Amino acid sequence: VQGIGGMFGRLASEQADIVNRRKVAEAEIALAQSSNDLAVSLAETDDETQWLDVTNKHVAKVQQTLLDDAKLSPIAREEISRRVGMWSTRMQGEAQLNSFEAVSTMQAGYMVAMDAGDWRKADEFSAEVLRSGLISQTEGARMKLGIRSEQKKTIDVQADTLITQGRADAAKRLYDGAGDLFNPDELANRMAKVEFGAMRVQQLGEIGELDLTDPAKGLQMLADGAWPNVTGEDRAKAAVQLRKTKEYFAADEV
Repeated sequence: VQGIGGMFGRLASEQADIVNRRKVAEAEIALAQSSNDLAVSLAETDDETQWLDVTNKHVAKVQQTLLDDAKLSPIAREEISRRVGMWSTRMQGEAQLNSFEAVSTMQAGYMVAMDAGDWRKADEFSAEVLRSGLISQTEGARMKLGIRSEQKKTIDVQADTLITQGRADAAKRLYDGAGDLFNPDELANRMAKVEFGAMRVQQLGEIGELDLTDPAKGLQMLADGAWPNVTGEDRAKAAVQLRKTKEYFAADEV
């Protein structure tokens, strides 16, 4: 009797082993098919930055399908879980690599657009990179801030050129046309800078006229504090020029 019981025990064990191996083999076939299905899904997704999201959803579905089988023995479940885990890691790693390559390309495009002053294109690239989910909201905000900062610098340079050319009104229109790029305080400060710059240009012109007609008077007016918008190095240079002209006139009279 014991012999017969032992034989049936071995047969039951062998039968269970056969079932376990069959379940594992079926899972392997299912994983291979899932790889093909995922490849099709990715091919239909034009935006490579979304590949990781598509892959994650596909992997979660496969894991649920293969591991929610109530008929799996503990041994089969453990082996299938191990293989599904390895497959999931491989699929997600490949998708993440492709997504990062796509993001790197877009970040490079962002930098090229920034260098070219193409703010609209730079903004499009920054939006795409942020939408990918592969950079943080903080990093995305930093890219947006970089665009605004460079726009401000460009407008400031253009305004300075206009002020130097004596076109203060054009500089004001440039700032007025910047929309919400500058906050109220920033805009007020820049308008004040335009006014100061316009007066500086005017006063430099007045100094230049006296340099040609009466440099001695010009020197005296500088000493008396005239032309307050001409400051620092500009004021020192004006004094040097007036002094040279005054000395030239004096030598010419002799």
